[in-house]
Amino acid sequence: MIRVEQRFKSFLPPEVDRVNELLRQLSDTHIDISPDTMNFIFQPSRSESAVFVIAVDCDTGRIMGIATLCICYRLKGSVGEIHDVVVEEGSRGLKIGRTMMELLLTKARERNLIQLNLTSRAEREAAHALYKSLGFEERDTVVLRKLF
Repeated sequence: MIRVEQRFKSFLPPEVDRVNELLRQLSDTHIDISPDTMNFIFQPSRSESAVFVIAVDCDTGRIMGIATLCICYRLKGSVGEIHDVVVEEGSRGLKIGRTMMELLLTKARERNLIQLNLTSRAEREAAHALYKSLGFEERDTVVLRKLF
């Protein structure tokens, strides 16, 4: 059985290692994050600006999936961005991603967000189908990035 929940407590080093493993499945350019960085980003005092969701195997305690909602407070209304949605490759198709996304959508509604955005690489067709089934629509936009 898989449990999906918002994570509030600190991450232990093996859990951060597992999160890094999952993030590497999203991008081959992923740079591992440290336990200190992970715990800084997702400390309870930041719960108004970031929601971190995990899917955990109840029998083994293994993290099977992760997703993040980042909230930006703007003058015309608060918006959210969903990042780093990934389910362990061998566990895809079990509705874990859907359950995580539904929890993030609930959190977005609770915070009265006016808009929710996400980006996804073109080859992630199954993920796109999931997002569209949850009401997300493709936008005609250009995404620009500056690396530091």
